This record gives sequence, structure tokens and C-alpha cells, in this order.
Amino acid sequence: MPAAHRGALLLEIGNAAALRARYGYAAFESLMTDAGRFLATLTGEHPTARLSDNAFLVAAKGLDRGALDTFARTLRDGIGYHDFQVDDAPLRLRCTLGYTTYEHGFEDAGAVLAAAEDAGREAHASPVGIAAYTPPDTTADAGVVQELRAALAPGGQGLYLAFQPVVAVAGGDEAQFQVLLRMTGADGNVRKAAEFLPAAQASGLMPQLDRWVMENALQLLQKRRAESRPLRLFVSQSPRTLAQDSYVGWLQEALDRYAVDGPSLVIDLRLEDAVIHVVLLHQVCEQLVPAGVQFCLSQFRSNEDANQLLQELPLGYLRLSAEFARHPLPPELQDEMRMAIERAHRLGLQVIGQAVEDPQAAAALWVAGIDFIQGNLVQHPDQALEFDFRSATL
Repeated sequence: MPAAHRGALLLEIGNAAALRARYGYAAFESLMTDAGRFLATLTGEHPTARLSDNAFLVAAKGLDRGALDTFARTLRDGIGYHDFQVDDAPLRLRCTLGYTTYEHGFEDAGAVLAAAEDAGREAHASPVGIAAYTPPDTTADAGVVQELRAALAPGGQGLYLAFQPVVAVAGGDEAQFQVLLRMTGADGNVRKAAEFLPAAQASGLMPQLDRWVMENALQLLQKRRAESRPLRLFVSQSPRTLAQDSYVGWLQEALDRYAVDGPSLVIDLRLEDAVIHVVLLHQVCEQLVPAGVQFCLSQFRSNEDANQLLQELPLGYLRLSAEFARHPLPPELQDEMRMAIERAHRLGLQVIGQAVEDPQAAAALWVAGIDFIQGNLVQHPDQALEFDFRSATL
């Protein structure tokens, strides 16, 4: 069957948090089970599976792009006009659907799910609640891509890691650093990650780059443990990398190969990415958390989706947006920061204030109850893992 005549649809029931809060967990779970059963009657021969609390994946066969759109509308209306029962009262559910055909050359099932989630995010903002996956713009700076390919080749040079300490405001001697990627260009200038990651993403090099970073981080963790100088590293990884079917198995094998304790590794997830790929991240976390690997949600700003993520993902850390390190901080941001820290602490998360450069900004974060501070006020990023955590005072 041609790839253009096969596809996947991600259906998400709307207002899940509000429904759970109003009716309670047991009634909500019963409602989602009923929704799944009814959805199966609508999808017919197309296999359907529940992926999370309120998301279902449908594998469509024999449907091209136009037929998929029609099918999506049928599912949306079928769910939307059906009377479900909660506490012996009828209830109608709203849903959104993101879909993709297989014609885009996906490497594995994880990439298909990631694409469906991308489309699902677009569907949330669409008046009709339906959106098709559109591949990202593949236009990239040819010179930067060439440099990246050369650096990633066996024996290649140019890429290196820099580190910035993440310091406990209450003191302590536990060493932990944020891992930052750098590249020395052909012109001899050092490029920060933000300057070349878009080119890596557009050219399909992001998974290879992420693995390079992770491999080097694990080697460093092994080396420091052998020297009886253990540390914890926060390592950013993109959803496109995590979506690869082989990635989790590769990382689990690498953790064993380097004899790395899971808790010494924290995978950083950008809020913007995590909101879109929450179903995928659920699956990744379920596989890696038992190995001790921890997760940090970064660039955090409070909104309904972001707050829901704090409860849905098994996080250990929350890194606030750099917006909260401004000084003076507007009153509305002060209130948002305080509530975000309080919410995170209620959920057992430790909170990091990042990009801190001003002593008064650091003081405001400390008063708000922050656990860790990171930024140039403490120390600029450096290739050397040198910082006196025991004597650090903030």
C-alpha cells in the first residue's frame, strides 16, 4: 500500500484537567474508557489505542490525505455529538485531531507519533479542531551544515561542551552542572548552540548531535565517578531525538556501558517542546525513570498547559524562564514566579532560577523560595568543571 494511503491520527479529548477536577479521577477514568470504546466503533477496521489519559492514536489504512481529513471530521463529530454518561447525566466531549500520512519518509513509529503531535498542537489552535502535519522548513545555512557534518564525522573537531554550575541556595557540596554545546566555526569564532541548532534541525542532524552530546556527557560522568568526584549533569535532548524508536534502548545500554548511576543524569526538556510532545514524553519517561534518570522541564512560564505538564510528567526539576531573572521584575511576573515555585514544591519538584546576572535578581529568587541558581552571576560557562560548591554563597 502506498505510503500516501496510510497515516496516523492523534485524537485528544479537550478540557481533561477540568473534567478530572469536576468529576474526580475515578469518574474521569471511566469516561475516558467509554470514549475509547465508542471511538473504536467509529474507527472500524482502523486500529485504535489509548496513549495517555485523554489521547488516542488511530492507525489509518487505505486513506490518502483528502480521505484522512474527511475521516478526522467524522471522528470529531462522532465524539462531539455523542451523549456520554457521568454521574447518570449526559455529557458531550470536545476533541481535536492532528493527522499525518506516511508519505513524509518517517524513519520509525516514534517519528510518526511526533509528527501527529505536531499536527495536534496546530489543531488546538484551529477553529475546526483538525490539522494536518506540515514538514518543517528544510532550508538551512549550507555552510553551517557542512561544518556540523564535518564535526560529527569520526575524528571530527569543532564541537565541545561547556559547563555552568547549578548551585543550591541553601548551600551544599553536591556538584552539578548544566551542559552547554558549543562549536568552533571555520572562521575560528565560537558559536553558541542557538546559532547552529536551527540548521541541525532543518538538515536532520539533530538526533546525531544529541547523541554526540549525551555520549560525551556519559563519558565524563564515568570519568568523574572513577576519580571519586561524582557529579550530576543536566543534558538537553530534543523530542525528535527522543522519538526515535532506538533512542531509549541506546541510552539504557550506554548507561550500563559507562556504569553511570541514573540519578546523575537529568534530561532537560524545553517547555515549548514538551507541551507539543507530551504523549511521546510520557512513553520515554516510563522507560527511563525506572533506570533512575531524572527529567527537568526548562524555560517554564505558567499557563494551563504548562501547569498540567507538572502533574503529568514524572519530573524532578523545574527550570524557570530567564524572564524571571530580570531586575526590576514587574509585579505580575513576581506573582507568577512565586506561584510557580509554590506549585512545583507542592509536587515535590526542585526549582532552578536560570540566567541570573544581577545580585538583586538573585535575592528576589531566593526570597520567592528558589532551590538552585544558575547564571553568570555565579560563574560563566567554561570547559573546565571547576567550581567550589562547598564554599559558594549566594
